[in-house]
Amino acid sequence: MKLIFLDVDGVLNHAGCKVHTPSGYYFVEEDRLQLLCEIIEATGAKVVLSSSWRKGYYDYAAGKKTSDATDYLLLEQKLAECGIEIIGYTPMFDTAYRGSEIAAWIKEHQELDIEAILILDDDKDMKPLSSFLVRTSFFNGLTKKNAARSIEILNSTAFRKFVQQGRLDQSETRGSVLHSRVKI
Repeated sequence: MKLIFLDVDGVLNHAGCKVHTPSGYYFVEEDRLQLLCEIIEATGAKVVLSSSWRKGYYDYAAGKKTSDATDYLLLEQKLAECGIEIIGYTPMFDTAYRGSEIAAWIKEHQELDIEAILILDDDKDMKPLSSFLVRTSFFNGLTKKNAARSIEILNSTAFRKFVQQGRLDQSETRGSVLHSRVKI
């Protein structure tokens, strides 16, 4: 299985975004979403949400009627319109690199036979998985160049080698889990 660990802000939208959620946050832009669809079509990858937008999922799952939950549901609906299903949500630690949260999710789901991963994010806190990051810019969001690089990473054997070398097992996760869910 190939996985995309997806951030939303700075990937599916950008600083000049004209589309907003009811609570005022930048929402998904069609051209960036189309690029994500192209990556998925070229690789067969599935999506795991690693974005701060996952807090909305946790609120929704807990029955909380928050603006984060409302925005999350809009995101889920928008992705579903393009045939994209979110299959999981990385845990939220109180203090950790986002990369540590992603590594924890991967370790927890080794039964999935993960062959390749991609992290799409505008931040760089992806230790120990930085080599699988395609870093976007909050000023531009996902670009064609980012999409091309994403396809290369997902179609490579680099992650399998990373795991075979025991590097995933050496990664450390820090902090207490605030939330963790899987919807597979």
